[in-house]
Amino acid sequence: MKNEEHTIVLIKSGTLELSDLKGTTRFQSGDLCFCSAKSLIKQRSYPDPSGKYQEISIALPQTVLKTFAHEFNHAEQHSTTERSFLKLTECPLLLNYMRSLLPYKEIFKQENSKELLIVKVKEAIITLLMENPEMKQILFDFSNPPKVELKPFMLQHYRFNVELKRFAYLSGRSLSTFKRDFERTFQTAPSRWLMQKRLEQAYYLIKKKRRSASAVYLEVGFEDLSHFSYVFKKHFGVPPSQL
Repeated sequence: MKNEEHTIVLIKSGTLELSDLKGTTRFQSGDLCFCSAKSLIKQRSYPDPSGKYQEISIALPQTVLKTFAHEFNHAEQHSTTERSFLKLTECPLLLNYMRSLLPYKEIFKQENSKELLIVKVKEAIITLLMENPEMKQILFDFSNPPKVELKPFMLQHYRFNVELKRFAYLSGRSLSTFKRDFERTFQTAPSRWLMQKRLEQAYYLIKKKRRSASAVYLEVGFEDLSHFSYVFKKHFGVPPSQL
């Protein structure tokens, strides 16, 4: 699951852990959650006792939401919520709808499934709004994030492992403007700064807090433990296990 679009997720088996700057929430089997496109979210999944983790998710692209709003005369909204994700409760219709998507998993990968996918996305929007009318404030807010001061934004968000274009969008900039503003602010390229900052934080957590590499690599923004260990040793001269 990625949250570059608003996304509805049903946990079929196992546990999904979502984190943002405000904290961490665990979603269990049978839970429904909504993830906002205007935020950065870390996710980590855990299998159930049988070793399985399974989720069903559907993204709600802004292009489809705009078309839907026009077709059904929904006025554009201006959301004030700062919530990155939320649990959807008491939604039996949406729960049944999400379960019905399972047979479509492979079909949606086919090139000729675009029209069917759009229909299913619209069905998701209708069902979500029937049970949660207040969600229209989030779904139909088509404004871009406001431009924010780059230094505090990056110091807060560098541990989220996303592409530069995602940092750019959420800081209220085009990718080219983001790169230019970043180098003016930090006197180095974004990718180099991110690597340095993540490694420094990992070093602190392992050396000072006595945490293991396997416990911190995801937390600081790496996706793969072996890659993290490789770049850590290359940067500091010793593997994280020898600190």
